[in-house]
Amino acid sequence: MTKQNTITVIGAGVIGLSCAWQLARAGFQVKVIYADDICTGASANAAGVLKPFDALQTGRKQKLQIESLWRYPQFLAELKKDSGIDVQINRCGRYAVFYKEKGWHKTVEAAKKAHAEWPYTQTILPADALTLPEVAAGILFCEATATFSPIALLTALYQACLNKGVVFEQKKLTQLPLLRPVVVAAGAFSGAFSSQGVRPIKRQAILLQWPEAKPLQHVIENGQVYLAPWDEGRSVYVGSTFEPEAKFDNAPTPQAEAYLRSHAARLVPSLEHAPLLERFSGLQSRGIVTTNGQSTLVLGEDTVQKGVFIATGHGGVGFCMAPITAYETVRLIKAHLKAS
Repeated sequence: MTKQNTITVIGAGVIGLSCAWQLARAGFQVKVIYADDICTGASANAAGVLKPFDALQTGRKQKLQIESLWRYPQFLAELKKDSGIDVQINRCGRYAVFYKEKGWHKTVEAAKKAHAEWPYTQTILPADALTLPEVAAGILFCEATATFSPIALLTALYQACLNKGVVFEQKKLTQLPLLRPVVVAAGAFSGAFSSQGVRPIKRQAILLQWPEAKPLQHVIENGQVYLAPWDEGRSVYVGSTFEPEAKFDNAPTPQAEAYLRSHAARLVPSLEHAPLLERFSGLQSRGIVTTNGQSTLVLGEDTVQKGVFIATGHGGVGFCMAPITAYETVRLIKAHLKAS
């Protein structure tokens, strides 16, 4: 391998591992430098839910996220081939409960567009389709939503990297390696290596024992929290808070648990006092904020540092966007090397 064929990836979360694996598949010699243990951090604390943005959202991040979700079967087939691990997703679907008429009307329009363009349907349901403690304006059932095990996917990605010859080195970097290309996929910590402006978002979640006799079978959300079935529906992941001014404080708080319980109880009242099984807290990445308030995905070559490619700013949809981020990073680096 020549030096030009050697690529360093910074970060070993879902984005870093996905990029490293796909780069190795493309024939590059890849080295991953990471600070914290693999299968820890924000990626390991994720809910394990794949759900699309609504069909009316047309930003780059939103379009790429939906494309990425549709490419998941290809991604997982490649992963099984390279890792020997069959990561399963459960297309369980999602009930989205809307309380306000204004938001509901927009959702109806988005569902119509999705019905015409997507491979999975979105069904408009009456407000009494679920037994809820509060009156809803309407309920949407999204067939595209799926669940999976984040740890299983991270483990498979790590194994696929090893099988493809990726080298791993655990250390904390204070500056970028001189050898380029470099891929910065360090999530909330990417700002130290990028001129694009990346800041952390703190997300907290809790795992509760499911209090009902019938196991939870679908994802349910109401705009404040979402409930995701774990352990075949015998426990429920309740997520998540959104704390954009968290700096780098990663400690779980009792205030977050109280917030999550109270909003979960709007969907299932018995969750307010259900036994706590685990707390989750992680730092996700947010790109620069545009004038209309939308956070920007940072995916591409750094505008100042030649040969440095940034793959961050995914917010809470890192797993959703792992396939497209990895494929796009490979494409961009190939084009860069061809032009060099």
